[in-house]
Parts: sequence; structure tokens; C-alpha cells
Amino acid sequence: MLDTSVVFTDEGLDWISDPELRPFLVVSAALYRLLDDPGAPFLFASYGEPTPRRIDEVRKAVQRNELRLYSYEESLARTDLPAENRNTLAVLLANEEEPLAAVLADEWAFVTTESLISLRDLRRVVEAFTHAGAKVYEASRDEMERALGAVRDRIPEPVLRKMKDFDKAVPVRFLAIGGTIAAIVVPVLSIPGGVAAAVLEMNGLIAGDP
Repeated sequence: MLDTSVVFTDEGLDWISDPELRPFLVVSAALYRLLDDPGAPFLFASYGEPTPRRIDEVRKAVQRNELRLYSYEESLARTDLPAENRNTLAVLLANEEEPLAAVLADEWAFVTTESLISLRDLRRVVEAFTHAGAKVYEASRDEMERALGAVRDRIPEPVLRKMKDFDKAVPVRFLAIGGTIAAIVVPVLSIPGGVAAAVLEMNGLIAGDP
């Protein structure tokens, strides 16, 4: 999934338009809906103050390239979703001071039940999740490299190629890992027991600079 901090950058638009990469990209359904909101420039102001023109470019690119839109409602429909995960989701959605609460909820649901999120602004997301009751393990760069090495076979080749260029792809500074691949990552890192358990039980994630 591409975080809000990524989609408005030039490189983010390039990713969305890349014919090899776009089949594997996901965007928050709430984020996509907000792109049509008349107040979008205000809502997204903290993410590089995108202009109305850039917001429209992102909306058209997502639509044209038929990116998958993910909603937290997909997560809620799961019969195996732990109560702790649902509680964190409820707190995120109830935050009236956060204009992008539903977007953060989509991101939380996706990363804890499915896979990876690419981010430019890690701190905002980590603080939102931890405030909502989640456990987050902030890994060092060496640890993130080991983590990615462990799940290499689970990541599509076009995505792997982009990961190798992270130093060049300026907007993508961080990754958040959870979901189905967490069980592979946790054993290769020295994560405190309580946090490791939360990650494996869908109420935590691993984040860092890859």
C-alpha cells in the first residue's frame, strides 16, 4: 500500500503509472474518496501541501491504472480478526481531531492483515497507531534489510526492484511490515516478546528504514 505521504510526490505518480508495478499497488479507499472532496487541499496540507492540480492528477492516475482500493471494512469482515485489532481500528476511526482518520484506519487494517506499506512520513503513522493502542517495533536499517531478505520470495519482482532503489526514490523512506508475512519476519529480529506477540496477533507491526 502507498501511504498518503507517497502518492502526491512525482515518484509516487511514476510508481502508479508503472505498468509492471501498478498491479501490485494498493491505495486506501478512503484516500481515494477524499481526492474528490472540495476541501482536499486543506485535508492533505500536512502532506507537502499538494495543489488542486496534483490532487486531480493522483485521482486520475489511480483511476486510469485501476489500482486496488482497500477499505478497513474488508478487515472487519474477517472472522479471524482479533478483538485487539478491532479495538485499535475503532480508536483510529473515533479520532475527531484527525482529518484522515479513515485513511489511517485503512492503512492499519491493510498492514496488519495483509502486507507492506511504503511511507515517507513514518512518525505520523507510528504515533497514530501507538496512540490507538497498537504495538510498533521500530527496526534499525540492518534489521529491516534482514527482514526483507527473509520475505524476498514473497515479494513480487517489480516491487523488489523498486526496493533496491529506495535510496534513489526519495519519497519512500520507510516500510511498515505486518500481516501474513510477519510470521516470517519476527524470528529473524530481536523483538521484545510482548511486541512480537502483538505483531503476530495482528495488533502490531514492524517499521523502519529499508
